[in-house]
Amino acid sequence: MNKIYLCLLMIIGSVTGCVSNDLESDWEYRIEIRNKGTRSEGRVGILEYQDEQISGVFDSILIDGKRYRMARSEFNWEDQGYFPEGREKPIPENSEVVSKDDLKRGWYEIQCNCKSETPESWVIVEFKDKKVYLDPEKIDDLIEHYQLNQTGLILNIN
Repeated sequence: MNKIYLCLLMIIGSVTGCVSNDLESDWEYRIEIRNKGTRSEGRVGILEYQDEQISGVFDSILIDGKRYRMARSEFNWEDQGYFPEGREKPIPENSEVVSKDDLKRGWYEIQCNCKSETPESWVIVEFKDKKVYLDPEKIDDLIEHYQLNQTGLILNIN
């Protein structure tokens, strides 16, 4: 997959961003710099799916073999948000086929291996000692189902 990097300067405040278009077309990743050039300079890693920012409630997200790990900090000068960790091999499939209920719900918990016929557009999210294959269209449903704390969203750049 060709990687195209587009760096841009954002007019709002002194925030600089870099957009990486090496994700599938519905996904976008960018790093924004807060307080550039000061002692409080810090990076914010932002993942978006269909122009909607992904909440900071997940410990990691695996998209098309590339893992993004959540960095949390109360200090502006430390990394916050999702940051790439590199590529990973796909999880082996088992003989169990993804069920119609799994497809309708939009996710299933991974025990050891993934279920065969899992849609390629699904991603893996990790949180609270769980690993879940997830249809990105169902992120909000999963957050509500597991009652994940939305205050984990610390990706404001102000």
